[in-house]
Amino acid sequence: MSDQSLAPEMAFTVASTFLSYYYSEFVKLNELARMSDLYDERSYMTLVDFRDEVPVVAHGRNAVANLLAKLDGSLGQRKVEIITVDTVALPHNCVQVICQGVMYLREYRRVFLHVFVLEPTAYRTKTYHISSDYLRFVDSEKEVIPEGSVVIAADQVANYLEESRRRVEEEQRRQLIEFQQRIRAQQEAAQARAKAEAEAARAKAQREQHQQQQAAAAAVRIPQPASRQGRAEGPHPHRNEAAEGGNDRRERRERPPRDGGNNDRHERPAGAAGTRHNEEGRPERKPREQRGDGRAEREPRGEGHAERKPRGDGRPEREPRGEGHAERKPRGEGRAEREPRGEGRGDRKPRGEGHAERKPVEGSDRRKKPAAAGAAGDAAPAAPAPERKPRATGPTAACILLRVPKKIKLSDIKAELASQGGAVPDDMFWCGPSSAHAVLKFDSVDKATALYSKKVFTIQEESIPVNYYHE
Repeated sequence: MSDQSLAPEMAFTVASTFLSYYYSEFVKLNELARMSDLYDERSYMTLVDFRDEVPVVAHGRNAVANLLAKLDGSLGQRKVEIITVDTVALPHNCVQVICQGVMYLREYRRVFLHVFVLEPTAYRTKTYHISSDYLRFVDSEKEVIPEGSVVIAADQVANYLEESRRRVEEEQRRQLIEFQQRIRAQQEAAQARAKAEAEAARAKAQREQHQQQQAAAAAVRIPQPASRQGRAEGPHPHRNEAAEGGNDRRERRERPPRDGGNNDRHERPAGAAGTRHNEEGRPERKPREQRGDGRAEREPRGEGHAERKPRGDGRPEREPRGEGHAERKPRGEGRAEREPRGEGRGDRKPRGEGHAERKPVEGSDRRKKPAAAGAAGDAAPAAPAPERKPRATGPTAACILLRVPKKIKLSDIKAELASQGGAVPDDMFWCGPSSAHAVLKFDSVDKATALYSKKVFTIQEESIPVNYYHE
């Protein structure tokens, strides 16, 4: 073998080609032992760690293969970065390669120095093998990779950047779509809320207008209370009603029947208790022939009655009672006799516990009793007048609704009672002047008392007073 050496350029080319192939195989996991084919039976490999005091030396191909396998297991997954390379042309066409770099392990970063001596292979042209291999780890640093960082090779950077850009664009597009949907939902909610508020305001205005119209219509339709202009003044106005000849009930304007002639009056069952009322609310009067009050039938005035002479004020003179007239007796045994009335009629005292007894008034033509039929001049004794009963005020099994508006029917009252949870009456009918009041009859006093306790019955926005009904 000659002592000649390669040119520097040729030595650098050999070193570059060798390093490119060697480290591409060196980073493969679990395949480092196969690189023993690059060594010869006379080759040496020296491994020195920065903690080791004694280096590990392997001589021969098999020993080198075992050392490489052990190194492969200790390093694990790895990447190599060559920082500096220096080549030296040695005699006998040998080349010395000195390189320095960084080896990236799973959790560590280690700086190393690698020196190779390449020797031409015998009987092969342009072929070299590793005659000597010296690997020394100079330092070991724990590599801290920030969370979320990506460690990739240089040839994968472009693909990684493109993929990252595409993911960012998709995320931005998704966020834009979500933002547009959120804005659209907010606009629809605002429109629905405004529409609901407008409808509520419109309904409120219509309700107020309807209430005003009902109030105005009720003010026109509600009948006024009965006039008291035709009644006589004094503590007992009904006593002078027949004498004054005033008949206010006939003079009042007749109230038209409810609902076109149908008063919704419930037909009372046969034999029902209570006095029946006519259209004007007054008790029905039987014919004279059917009355059983014991009165004698009145005969027409004859010769026994003197004709009345006109007075100075246009009224006929009263004649004193003659023999043909029966003497008037007090109405009842329990009633006090009246004192005779004179011209000082206005000096009447109110009734009290100590009021004076009344005596029958002579010459008074009020509430005359019919004379008994018989011979002229023979006076028959008059039947005693029935005793007047005091007005009842206690609870009864019937209630009366006073001054019911015309628009309300008996069926409406019955339905409203049922809706309010009250008792349903057994019988209902109209009474009073022009059927202005409604009478509700129950099967017990408790049910009537429950309705009376309200004092006011509300129906169709009308408040109607409630009282007990006494027949």
